[in-house]
Amino acid sequence: MMLPIVLNPNRKKILLIGEGEPLLKRCRLIGAAKMEAEIYAPRGEALMSFPIRRRLPKDEEMRGAILFIAGFSEEEARPLAARARAVGALVNTEDIPALCDFHVPSILRRGDLLFAVSTGGRSPSAARMLRDDLSRHYGAEWRDRLLALSAARDRWRDQGLAPSAVREKSRAMMEDQKWLV
Repeated sequence: MMLPIVLNPNRKKILLIGEGEPLLKRCRLIGAAKMEAEIYAPRGEALMSFPIRRRLPKDEEMRGAILFIAGFSEEEARPLAARARAVGALVNTEDIPALCDFHVPSILRRGDLLFAVSTGGRSPSAARMLRDDLSRHYGAEWRDRLLALSAARDRWRDQGLAPSAVREKSRAMMEDQKWLV
């Protein structure tokens, strides 16, 4: 069983640790969310234009962080994950579910609209296929639709409408515009 939540990474430090394409994939994930992360690549390989630290993080650097370990073997990741948990970090180890406190779903972004598809790690390929299907139904126009709906919502709230009335007006706007047809 999973508990789907969306964390605000602006309130937590994010650390990416690892090497190779798996680490680069996590760098892209954080970049797509327009977030910043401290990147540690102890073997010192270059990651395009990402600034990196060529070492493992110290315990105090991991304290309370959201930590992604990518491109390490289980033998390398296990002690690092244990150290991180000991200082209160949440840990994700790519492709090693037994070491994960959380996992990353398959993501579709349309501006601030976020679709997250997860199979609980049982079939990442199914999650990707479902995400791709969603992308055919929810195109780039949803970025602007969400902005318009958000602006209308702000106006209605400024007018003093109750939350239930704002919800109803939001629903009516989407129906009138035929956004879900």
